[in-house]
Amino acid sequence: MSSFCQALPGEFTPLTAAHGEEALRVLAKEKVDLVLTDVEMPVMNGCELVSEVKKLYPNMKILVMTGLACEEIDSRLRGIGVSRYIEKPFTIQSLAANIDYAFKNGYERPMIGSLLYSI
Repeated sequence: MSSFCQALPGEFTPLTAAHGEEALRVLAKEKVDLVLTDVEMPVMNGCELVSEVKKLYPNMKILVMTGLACEEIDSRLRGIGVSRYIEKPFTIQSLAANIDYAFKNGYERPMIGSLLYSI
């Protein structure tokens, strides 16, 4: 993931978490500009993480990725307010475009920031 961050325009510091609960602990301690999470994770899955992040940090930018794109996953994600997700495998260009999309709607994309990646 750090090579992805290095290839993005601007300067991002990647922070990692092994699962959703760990991601919530990182969010409580660090300033994070964007959360990138997978749907399938141990302990707390990505849908549960997104729901918690939206409650605790309503302005947090969140990107969800999945290798399991199907109607069921699409429906689960829409049910928690995720209208767009990244299908794996993805390119650096796709990730950059989705980060830009996440910072639209009047929010300025930070040129320096932290990206929390939970796998």
